[in-house]
Amino acid sequence: TWETHKMGMMFSQDVPLLKSYFYKMDRLICIHYPHLTLHLKNEGINASYFSSAWFITLFAYSLQYTKSTESGENVPSDMLLDVWDAFVITGWKAIFKTGLILIGILESEIQDAPFDKVMTTFSELPKGKYMQSPEIAWKIRETYPYVKVTNSMLNLLDAEYNSLLVKEEKEPKQDIFNLLDVQQSFLLMLSLIHI
Repeated sequence: TWETHKMGMMFSQDVPLLKSYFYKMDRLICIHYPHLTLHLKNEGINASYFSSAWFITLFAYSLQYTKSTESGENVPSDMLLDVWDAFVITGWKAIFKTGLILIGILESEIQDAPFDKVMTTFSELPKGKYMQSPEIAWKIRETYPYVKVTNSMLNLLDAEYNSLLVKEEKEPKQDIFNLLDVQQSFLLMLSLIHI
């Protein structure tokens, strides 16, 4: 799994893989939650602010809710084990899908919230009310098959990200997350929805 899913690249110098995952998560949020995307952008928040632990720990921190066995031993929750199973089978797509589901669960809390409330909501996810609720595990399990993140989408987003890196080299003063113009963004969103 370490080599298959290129996990070593997650920790290489300048973390290029992690940066590309932040970009992809931002774009997927834009596709699945366009109104939330506008709010997050207005608050100056991108995926790098809240999703690094998701990618680095494969949700081990964010979904750390544990259950006790009869012997009193704490073991990872079924929810976390489900995510890991999906990761082993489908790769990083599982992490993106789980992240999108969590964002959907949190959407009503963060939609109109100021920067500090949004960040607090994400940072308290592991110990918050959501992780103490068995309904969340059910929601993740039930929603997972219907969250559209395909390998084709991720490949297109890879190509888009790589083309933006080339463009950034020519125009280094711009933030890579702001290089896409609205028309390109809309056209990409439409093309990804139909994949």
